[in-house]
Amino acid sequence: MLAAMRSSPGVVAEFTESKELALLSSPLESAGTIYFIPPHRFVRVVTSPARSRLVVDGDKVRMEDSSGNKALDLSASPIARQIVDSFVVLFNGDEARLRELYRAEYSEDASAAGANAASGAWHLRLAPRSMPLDRMISYFDMYGHGAHVDRMEAVEPDGDRTVTKFGKTDVEHRFTERELADLFAEPAAQPAMAGINQPTRAVSP
Repeated sequence: MLAAMRSSPGVVAEFTESKELALLSSPLESAGTIYFIPPHRFVRVVTSPARSRLVVDGDKVRMEDSSGNKALDLSASPIARQIVDSFVVLFNGDEARLRELYRAEYSEDASAAGANAASGAWHLRLAPRSMPLDRMISYFDMYGHGAHVDRMEAVEPDGDRTVTKFGKTDVEHRFTERELADLFAEPAAQPAMAGINQPTRAVSP
């Protein structure tokens, strides 16, 4: 599974996310698209209910929403570094870093909840090994097939849970220079929160 992820030239996937919080009577819903460009560039665009972007480019992180944007240098923030690594390490297929950050339990089970019944279905549970991540996340449950992550559940120590489902996933996407320019453009280079050009892609099932 990790070998398949390491060989991917890039990933584009749509997602829907549901946050179940004990303080709320109904979950918070959101949707958007993620873009991963190996080895350490990642963009998460939320399109509903309100538009926002998380842009990770090496040690630089930028958050953008209707209130403005905020930059963060990961090299100066170990906490933020570990959180961002949680997104990037799996897509990179970086087994050494994965084992450094988490206690991992892996199984191949086509009948696992949320997993695609196709050949190569798997389930991966990741439990943080150390602070500060273990104070925020009890474990991640991930289900997928091959190089595809189909579903991810993040369970917090207080029982709050976030379920993210991925679809229309392309794990063989080769980003053009135009796509990269659109994705990583500084906010001043485009109208505030105007829609970036969505990369045209061939979508695999």
